Amino acid sequence: MPSDSPLPPRTAHRPRKRGVATLREVAAGAGVSIATASRALADPRRVGLELGDRVARVAAQIGYVRNGAAGALASSRSRLVGILMPRTLDEGHAAMLASVEASLGVVGYGSLVVLGPTTEGFRRMLSAGVEGLALLGAELSEEALAQAIERRVSIAGLGAGASWGGELDIGRGMARVGAYLAGLGHRRFALMGSQERSGVWCDCTRALESVVAEHSNATLLQASAPSFDFDGAAMRVREWLRQPTPPTAIVCGDDVLAAGALRGCAHAGVAVPTHVSVVGVGDFAASRYTEPGLTTVRLPWASAAQKVVARLLSELSPSEELAAFAKAPSPVARLVLRASSGAAPTGGS
Repeated sequence: MPSDSPLPPRTAHRPRKRGVATLREVAAGAGVSIATASRALADPRRVGLELGDRVARVAAQIGYVRNGAAGALASSRSRLVGILMPRTLDEGHAAMLASVEASLGVVGYGSLVVLGPTTEGFRRMLSAGVEGLALLGAELSEEALAQAIERRVSIAGLGAGASWGGELDIGRGMARVGAYLAGLGHRRFALMGSQERSGVWCDCTRALESVVAEHSNATLLQASAPSFDFDGAAMRVREWLRQPTPPTAIVCGDDVLAAGALRGCAHAGVAVPTHVSVVGVGDFAASRYTEPGLTTVRLPWASAAQKVVARLLSELSPSEELAAFAKAPSPVARLVLRASSGAAPTGGS
């Protein structure tokens, strides 16, 4: 993705020869991302006047004209919020969906739910004239994000790394996981997830990469695929455990995958936590009843969902009360210790 660094002199005034100018060309000419270019043209105050002027100059030089129909659409009030979620809903996402729909209903907003970041689903939301987008565990592509911004659609979502400001501080919870496992002597880590672009995956990755960077003898295996489920997790763990130097700590992006990891360890005849520790994310009800009980990260689903709604409504229907709630600290994920984690085995560090 292009950076927002100062514009290189050789590209500052490159003339455009023919055809209709596009937002992508404006972004490339200004040395910024498509989303930033769109945001700058829609409202320069959101990116700073200097950057806004730079993007505007490039747009004028190449003859780019903003979509007037998009601006007109933004002025209508559908009182409809689009909710984008993963294709497979787990216990936490179901709780968030219920909380978001209930909170929107109280203030007279309806919702349009789309499962999976599909192009068709996203177009359907824009065609319906949604005023806001709540991203609950799913992400938008750069191009889709630019379209939403150009139509002045408000966006709120989860994950501290989100460009619109995340409403669930997963990062601190995952940092505690990394510190906890490192403190137990673990140096060979493995990370498994089913949504590579999700906030949970990114925060898990950052946390464990930080631990690996602090210890010269630490290693990190990673595996992520949309098809990962309970059985897929069990299979991948068995493959990892057959390696000459298998991981001693396995962190999974959700509790379902962690339960699969426990099954994989059992099938491989590897004792948990004597020889390998397993940690999940979510603290689903079933995580208390796995064998052994699952160490996991408890995510405050309902509180996070309410923050997402407050952030959206503070832009759609501003009020001092909503603005104060939206600016309050994000709920923090919490490490819940159970029997599936323990000290690294002798020789496993």
